[in-house]
Amino acid sequence: MSAPGASAGHPSLRFLSGDLPGTLRELVQVPPSQIPDAIGYLECVKASLWARLAETQVNSDEEDTYLTAPQVATKLQVDVKWVYSHADELGVVRLSRRNLRFPESAVERYLRRRKAASTRR
Repeated sequence: MSAPGASAGHPSLRFLSGDLPGTLRELVQVPPSQIPDAIGYLECVKASLWARLAETQVNSDEEDTYLTAPQVATKLQVDVKWVYSHADELGVVRLSRRNLRFPESAVERYLRRRKAASTRR
């Protein structure tokens, strides 16, 4: 069985080397006695990819700046009460019931969505 990869397969997988469609065709034709090994191989690949994805998300969170509600209110030019009432939309991180922080990247995404929605009108 060759390593997973794609050079001419699905467009989003073009960065992979090898032949993913060929590998998948091989997996479909695996003899029944080898199916448990094939499933184990796929589970290892899947777990490895999930771990890399989680690591990437953790690293990106570490680099993010967290804002207080008054800082977000200033950035969005709204009242602090509005920020609290729309906290979930703004990607709130609740440190406690009364202590909220907002990832700056989430606030920026909200601004981009709001700007895109206003240009469609």
